[in-house]
Amino acid sequence: VQVRVQCLMSMRISALVKKRFFDRYTLNFVCVHTEHAGYVFTEHQPNLANLCGSIESKGNEGDTLENGHLRIRAGALHRAHAGVLIVQLEDLLAEEEAWTHLKRALRTKQVLLPAGSSQSQGMLRPEGVPLTCKLVLVGEPCSFERLSQEDSSFRELFKVCAEFDTSMPNSDKNQVALIAYLDRVVARYGTFSLDSSAYARLLAYAEELAESHTRLSTSFVQIADLVLESHAVAVDMHPDVSVITAHVVQEALNRRQYVCSRARERFRRMIACGELLVEVQGYRIGRI
Repeated sequence: VQVRVQCLMSMRISALVKKRFFDRYTLNFVCVHTEHAGYVFTEHQPNLANLCGSIESKGNEGDTLENGHLRIRAGALHRAHAGVLIVQLEDLLAEEEAWTHLKRALRTKQVLLPAGSSQSQGMLRPEGVPLTCKLVLVGEPCSFERLSQEDSSFRELFKVCAEFDTSMPNSDKNQVALIAYLDRVVARYGTFSLDSSAYARLLAYAEELAESHTRLSTSFVQIADLVLESHAVAVDMHPDVSVITAHVVQEALNRRQYVCSRARERFRRMIACGELLVEVQGYRIGRI
């Protein structure tokens, strides 16, 4: 039995030594790109490792410096090679270290693995990879203005500020596009289908948000939320019906207004009690 155990141990040691020897020649494809470049990639968690890549810690006793290249993991900047990388600005600013490394990569046009990752793995330090992707930061206008004032390199690195309007012309083309967006919302969340009256009411709601009959709101999240709320109302009101009508959409709006009516009701109560007096006659210049 002892001889058999020694043979098994010798075989395992021999296999381990052979694996270590050949691992140093094994290729590590950190990311593979198709021949069609220019695709769009979104990073929802833009921390340092997800953006610039990392080197995984040693998983077992067979991992050595010679095969350390097999533990290299690509980041979003590598995967978005020759394409477009979209990052939410607020999420990126929450990761101060990632923001610093990203600016350095944009200035040097090179993506380097973070120094902390290589130090923890010995002397392994891969060469930099050319940065060939375009970076798009999506955020609020106030964040752009704040960074322009506080960070001198921000304007240098991000020269184009594309502002999106809160409304769009109420044209046939935009109405068709909005209806197509509503269909995608229905398909994505599995809600009841919308009939023609529901489409008309949702288009009218987009006009209400834009505060104009000639404009449609581009607050698509609010419009999509109304579709989800209408689905919940339809399930509550008509369990045997699997379609959303204009009546259901209006009921969802009424319930939303009731939930958010505390300030309005308090204002009306103050007027009714005489605590707040409102002039309804005469005219004044420069006063509201």
